[in-house]
Amino acid sequence: MLNNLLTKEQGKDFNEYGYVVVKGFYDRKLEIEPTQYGIGQILKILFEKYHIEVESRSFSPDTFDLGYQKLIAANRKYGGEVYDAIKQIPAFMRLLSLKKNANELPTEVKVIYVGLNPKIARIIIGNIDAWHHQNYRYLFL
Repeated sequence: MLNNLLTKEQGKDFNEYGYVVVKGFYDRKLEIEPTQYGIGQILKILFEKYHIEVESRSFSPDTFDLGYQKLIAANRKYGGEVYDAIKQIPAFMRLLSLKKNANELPTEVKVIYVGLNPKIARIIIGNIDAWHHQNYRYLFL
């Protein structure tokens, strides 16, 4: 199944490292950024709720999760609130419902990463901060 989606080099990387980056699978602007925007809104609500000061910025796909590390440093369970709320974002539901997910993704795919900046905590659909876990092995950009 992997051979249909991945190059030989990517297949080798997957087998060696346990994950692979598949660039261009999703349209970042149309399919990823709306969910990132929603995550940013969730974070703003939680920052206010828990009185956590974070620099306010306009939405950017590169900094949408700015302050997430500060949030979970205050209390790790706040990350669970983010995780639960992400599943309610309409754009996230649309992303999960895309036909190409069923038709083009290998059955081994367990998760879609929405976090695109490796310097910032990755917000992961399916789990948060667990990209190293055996079941979370694909990064689609």
